[in-house]
Amino acid sequence: MIAIGGTIGTGLFLGTGKSLATGGPASMLIAYMIVGGIVFLTMLALGEMAAFVPIAGSFCTFAGRYVDDSLGFALTWNYWFNDAVSTASDLVALQLVFAYWDTGFPGWALALIFWAFLIAANIITVRAYGEVSDATGGFGIKLIGYSWNIGSVC
Repeated sequence: MIAIGGTIGTGLFLGTGKSLATGGPASMLIAYMIVGGIVFLTMLALGEMAAFVPIAGSFCTFAGRYVDDSLGFALTWNYWFNDAVSTASDLVALQLVFAYWDTGFPGWALALIFWAFLIAANIITVRAYGEVSDATGGFGIKLIGYSWNIGSVC
């Protein structure tokens, strides 16, 4: 559940509406199939490397082993920067979603509240973090399922 919830990110919720309005459902399906195929082939290659030489570490370790140590180092730092920036972009996306209702609540305060929630979720024990991630991932999956069901009825 955590992996599926983490895969379904903010971009899916914010980007799907504009993509659907601009290109239509067929172009979205084709694009998702192309990207899904690329991800599938990447996972196959990663599985082959892990089966050939089982080593402790992420795929950045494989980049360092099979290409060069400097590539593994750079890839690790790039993923750290990616995670740092995606946290900020998720907080901005949260403000964009809540701006739809125009509550008059300041966006910085909303971002501060959810940032404190994210920090608290990362400070607590691993088990509690897993429960929080499972709950939020399940919420996202249910939200998508409900929107598909409502869309198919309307």
